[in-house]
Amino acid sequence: MMMWRPYGEIVGPELRTGDLRAAFYSNGGLRELAAGHVRVNRGAGNALEGGLDRVYVRSWTGTSPTSARLVTGPRSDTHFACEDGVASWRCTTETLAIRTELSVLRQGWRRVVTVQNRAAQSQRIDLLFGQDLGLATDAALFSNEAYVAQYLDHRAAVHAQHGHVIQTRQNLAQNGAHPWLVQGVMGGARGFCTDGFDFFGRDCRVSGEPRCLGAKQLGTRVRQQEFAYVGLQSRTRVIPPGKEVSVVWFALFVADHAPVSSERDHRVLNAVLARPEWAAAPRRMEPDRAPPKGRPAGVETLISASWVEGGTVSEDELLSHFKGGWRHPERARGELLSFMHGAHAHVVLKAKERVVWRPHGWIICRAGRLLPREDVGAVTCWMAGVFASQLTMGNTVFNRLLPVVRDPLSLVRLTGVRAMVRVGRTWQWLGVPSYFVMEPHACLWFYRLGGRRDGVQVHAALDQRSGALRLGVRVKGRQRAVRLVLPLMTGEPPDLGRGEARLTSDGRLELAPDGATLMRQRHPKLRLHAKPWGSVRAKATWVDGPGTTTPVAVIWDAVVGATEWGLTLAVTGVGARGPRGPVALTPPVVRGNARAVRLGDALPWMAEQARLHAAAPRGLEQYSGGAWGARDACQGPMDLVLALGQDRAAAELLKTIFAAQQADGGWPQWFMFPPYEEIRSDHAHGDVVLWPLHALCEYVQESGDLGFLDVRVAPMGQGDGPAESVASRVKRLLGHVRRQFLPGTHLVRYGVGDWNDSLQPAHREDADRLVSSWTVALSYEVLTRYAEILSRRGAKGESDELNALAEAVRQDFHRHLMGGDVVAGFGRFDERGQCELLLHPTDRVTGIHYRLLPMIRGVLSGLFAPADARAHMELVRRELLAPDGVRLMDRPPAYRGGRMKHFQRAESAAFFGREVGLMYTHAHLRYVQALARMGEAQQAWTALAQVNPIGLHGEVARADRRQANAYFSSSDAAFSDRYTASAHYAEAKSGQVEVRGGWRVYSSGPGLFVRRVVGDLLGLRRWYGAPLLDPCVPPTCCGMQVDWEWLGRRVEAHYHVGTANGALGNIRLAGQPVAGHWMVPSPYRAPGFCLDPNPLMRKQPGAPLRLDLFVGSTSDRGIQPSGPSGMVPSHLA
Repeated sequence: MMMWRPYGEIVGPELRTGDLRAAFYSNGGLRELAAGHVRVNRGAGNALEGGLDRVYVRSWTGTSPTSARLVTGPRSDTHFACEDGVASWRCTTETLAIRTELSVLRQGWRRVVTVQNRAAQSQRIDLLFGQDLGLATDAALFSNEAYVAQYLDHRAAVHAQHGHVIQTRQNLAQNGAHPWLVQGVMGGARGFCTDGFDFFGRDCRVSGEPRCLGAKQLGTRVRQQEFAYVGLQSRTRVIPPGKEVSVVWFALFVADHAPVSSERDHRVLNAVLARPEWAAAPRRMEPDRAPPKGRPAGVETLISASWVEGGTVSEDELLSHFKGGWRHPERARGELLSFMHGAHAHVVLKAKERVVWRPHGWIICRAGRLLPREDVGAVTCWMAGVFASQLTMGNTVFNRLLPVVRDPLSLVRLTGVRAMVRVGRTWQWLGVPSYFVMEPHACLWFYRLGGRRDGVQVHAALDQRSGALRLGVRVKGRQRAVRLVLPLMTGEPPDLGRGEARLTSDGRLELAPDGATLMRQRHPKLRLHAKPWGSVRAKATWVDGPGTTTPVAVIWDAVVGATEWGLTLAVTGVGARGPRGPVALTPPVVRGNARAVRLGDALPWMAEQARLHAAAPRGLEQYSGGAWGARDACQGPMDLVLALGQDRAAAELLKTIFAAQQADGGWPQWFMFPPYEEIRSDHAHGDVVLWPLHALCEYVQESGDLGFLDVRVAPMGQGDGPAESVASRVKRLLGHVRRQFLPGTHLVRYGVGDWNDSLQPAHREDADRLVSSWTVALSYEVLTRYAEILSRRGAKGESDELNALAEAVRQDFHRHLMGGDVVAGFGRFDERGQCELLLHPTDRVTGIHYRLLPMIRGVLSGLFAPADARAHMELVRRELLAPDGVRLMDRPPAYRGGRMKHFQRAESAAFFGREVGLMYTHAHLRYVQALARMGEAQQAWTALAQVNPIGLHGEVARADRRQANAYFSSSDAAFSDRYTASAHYAEAKSGQVEVRGGWRVYSSGPGLFVRRVVGDLLGLRRWYGAPLLDPCVPPTCCGMQVDWEWLGRRVEAHYHVGTANGALGNIRLAGQPVAGHWMVPSPYRAPGFCLDPNPLMRKQPGAPLRLDLFVGSTSDRGIQPSGPSGMVPSHLA
């Protein structure tokens, strides 16, 4: 056994002045710039590669840059020293001698780059400075750097002496303060950028070459995105022979900058730069020192090796690799980008990875699991050569055994298991492949190297019995030397945990996290085992960190041919608490027109992402999940299992949700599971308490399991306590709801928010004065639905009481929250009980006139009268609908540099995306549900196609190229900043602006997507256990066929559609008219029809059962119900 330590502890020197510091790795990599508890840079990088900061010296010929030299960090081949309070990097080229110095001063940091011309001719140079930004605590940054970046307000100002300077304010308060930084170049910056994509470029993930190196000008535009990175370009300088010039970069820090950035900040900058230590002249170049010490060969290879990308594979070759039909081929300018193949395979070519903003990735999760058990393994694979990252077993935050990929451009290599191949005499990293194949539980990379017969294939899959990850490498053509690299990294940064490691002579690796980590404390026997497999002989070697014998990685070397060789990664020592047994989640197969087939092909991918959301909560961008959001768990996972008829799984979900109930009858905003069950949120939005009751009503009204209310559930995460029946817990829930009513009303208080997190109140007093119309409509819905369930259980008194309460809610809703027949987004009550309507046509406070959520919830809850429902759906179409989907509001809230006046995130986020960008897919799916509730079939199918990632470019003309099998949580108009978005928002609504996909996978949305297709559009549902047929299909779907295992029978449903928005007119079962059916009324459209399941089960046993549905039918006979409307026969009730 030998000890290993996290990268953050393998450190070199550190410079300090007061609270400010600069810390380095011993090889010269920058670990952090920090001020007290605030980290200025984005991340810690690692001990081999350093951080993401860059300093380049570029040589110019004529009017263009011709070469660039990196002059700091481990990849720069410099001599690093830290002495006399200055860190320095020295290097030479054939014609230049370069020294870079970094010092920590009283209020910031200063870099001085001195360049000496050793040529016989004058030389023209400029400098590029790049600095990643966080301006937040480690806890915030390592939870999610992209989220933090959304709140960094970048302001470009022109300084009289120093040209472009970039002011960056952290709008998301850090321990009550707003850190602020201004960066510039003394004497004047010629260009700048504020996002890493503008500095490095999208193509960098393929080529490894930063875009900025060949650019004449870095740019002069602020981009407020998710990769905060300030680049500064100096003015060009001409250096005569034998002379030298110095260029100074400065970064001035303010711990708490309460006002937003402005021109007034120049006074602060001028005062600081006038101090002697800032104005000091740079030191002259000294004579050359000893050349840099050589690094061990293994370390040198890992740091200096370049990328090798897979060569282009022709379509003829692809046809031989992927036989059979291709579906949904995607092309751009005639070039193939991606396609679907086989049952469930998505193939992506290199050409597409080159142009997407969000790199292709997939999370493989142990199949069949739905609840977060400790033995649920998951791993994230990325197309750009990351074969395994964020390997977790159980909790996806604390039980991490491999690092997380934290940048979208592959700037850091040691972020998971990667591979290298020997090309000629040099090692190269396998980067973006020729093509990448994603299946629900496996991924494959293929690299064309050299001729048509040469290539490398890598395969990753989870063993569905053991949960172990199996990585395999196979070489096509001549044998190649292959190297697998595994970084030693477990736990959650910044404390990655010490640990013990054992490497045996036969190449087996065993890792044990340190006892101080929460993971090891809860799992004392937890170990990660890496074991080579295959007949190929492999050699395993430690890679030590710089200046230490502590290992930071392990490499396995082998010569590989056609015989597959690889690693198995297995986690042992974890329990298996929680419900056992796999859950079958098989969606229908849809045949029909192109749009219908695309929806059908999306279902398996959405079902898998919805299962992941429940079993191993995390996503591609939102990797720090680990918990269930109470609101989300009651929607996505529940919709998934109910849509697919998995009642037992739904009951387990509900028991888990009710186990998290608090003593006061409410729920936390989010909660974790054993063995971390005591970790939960200490607050909740005003609507959260309603969602468990909503989920309960959904389950009972679908399954008919009235007895579930008698099931006893023990508490989870709040110490020992007695088990209570679900009915008893609902009584406590209802008591909590009553206590949340605004005094003198039956309207639930807003509290700290509702579904739209961005609209949390900016002022504490508004939590008790505001009412969300959406939350009120939701409360009405759950009260009426639960009253019906109680009535069916024979509890008439309780049912009548809830109906009376619901009626009081309805009256207060119309009395206070409807103005001019339009529902307001919010009502704000004063001390006299007078209500001011906000987000309403009469609103003169926010400037926002329409809010989507209460409009669609008014329809879904049945709170609107039919005329009101039609009027509000027309308002949605007129004021909120855009080519890429429906908007949350008719315009974005005003942005004032981060100053909050009414709402928190909506007014402090500098990034125009996610909820702030107003097109949020979850809400759009509820809009689809409302359209189906109204019977608007064509609009519902069109709306669902707008958020189906398969074939999206054909439905939304201005959509960017994006991953076709991944759920996107938002559609973000590609505005550079909030000010541009506000000024040109009408162009986004009219479809003139490109829209980009938001965060992927981790959402309740995939579950909603599945249920919208199966239950609302195809109309295959149940009503208290009885089959319910209620299709909402347009004439374009005439001839559609759906094959599915429904109610224990293989069913072939055929749709015959006549008129648009027509009612279900006839049903035939096995070619015969159906006897024994009754109507289930709807307030807004023609009724659906329930069937007696007994004849359904008896017809043609063992054979697929044909079901013909005639919608808007020309059939000569309509349905004649055999039972009273809305009544279920007693044997089914």
